Amino acid sequence: MATHPVYSVSHKGLPAFHEAIYVETHEEGGFIYHVVGDKLSGYRYETKATNRPEKSKTFSKKLYKGRVLTEDLATLEAVCRRVPPPRHQVIGGVIFERDCRHWVFAAFEALREKRVLQVTS
Repeated sequence: MATHPVYSVSHKGLPAFHEAIYVETHEEGGFIYHVVGDKLSGYRYETKATNRPEKSKTFSKKLYKGRVLTEDLATLEAVCRRVPPPRHQVIGGVIFERDCRHWVFAAFEALREKRVLQVTS
C-alpha cells in the first residue's frame, strides 16, 4: 500500500510564525492543511495544493510526524476540516489566545485518534 509522509511545517511571517500540516504526495509537492486569518477577524480552515515547503522564501522548519495511506487522503482532509478553527477563550477573566499552532496540535491529535496518521520513526 502506498503511503505519503506527513509533516508539521512552519513559515516565518509577521507578526508570528505560521504553522500547518503538509502531506507530500509527489516529488515536487503535495497538500497543505491549515487555518488562515487572524485574531481580530477569526480563522477559517483551508487546504490547497502546494510546492515543497522548502522552496518558499518564508520556510522555517519541517518536522516529520508520520505517514498516511493514499486511500486515506480524503479522510485526512475530512478530519482536518472537522477540527474547529481556533477562537480565543476567556477562563476566569483570563484571555487565552489561540492560533494556527493550537489548530495544528488539535488536528494531529484527531488524526492519531482516528488512526489516519500512522506514527512511524
